[in-house]
Amino acid sequence: MKVSLRLAVSLIFFLLLFIQLARSLSVTCEAGGPYGTGSTVLVTGNVSGEVSNTSNVTVNISKSGTLKAATSTTSDSDGSYYAIFTQTFDIGNYGVGVNASNTTHFAECSDTFEVILQEITTTCEQKTVTVQGNSTYATGTPVASGNIFMSIEGTTASSLTSFSGGTFSASLTACVYLGKKYTLIISVADASGKKGTAHILFVPT
Repeated sequence: MKVSLRLAVSLIFFLLLFIQLARSLSVTCEAGGPYGTGSTVLVTGNVSGEVSNTSNVTVNISKSGTLKAATSTTSDSDGSYYAIFTQTFDIGNYGVGVNASNTTHFAECSDTFEVILQEITTTCEQKTVTVQGNSTYATGTPVASGNIFMSIEGTTASSLTSFSGGTFSASLTACVYLGKKYTLIISVADASGKKGTAHILFVPT
């Protein structure tokens, strides 16, 4: 059975030239949720206040003061970062701590999320995810042409769709479990190879 799940997203290329000015770092973090048991946890955010906006980022997840998971990553050139946790978390409330640093500055951020009991189907079903949106540079100029690559974390499904004029419509069909939270990963590349990414959480129903 095919069911279309429509999601709208705008992908923006961050191609700004940053002024050589030393400033303190700041970092944001968003943990999302609530998550059903067995779901992938996604933490996203942005680092700003430095010349290149590329920083080392550490994401820690704790419960009742005990560290449950940790991972390190690097922010993109636009300052954005994400961390994916696929291990199983018990039911309850969790704290997220994010540390961002470069050679001269340091910043912290915190958030919380909840894991709840959630019934998940035992047999996967074919679902089609359709994403419609636009892709523009930071100046607001539409991307003349490029490709949209889509994949779903935890599955082998992927798709590649060409677009032009800044607008796109791309679809991906995958066998997923109802009630389980998934991360849709969208990558866009223009004709010259400049890239942008987006991550969307969704629950098939």
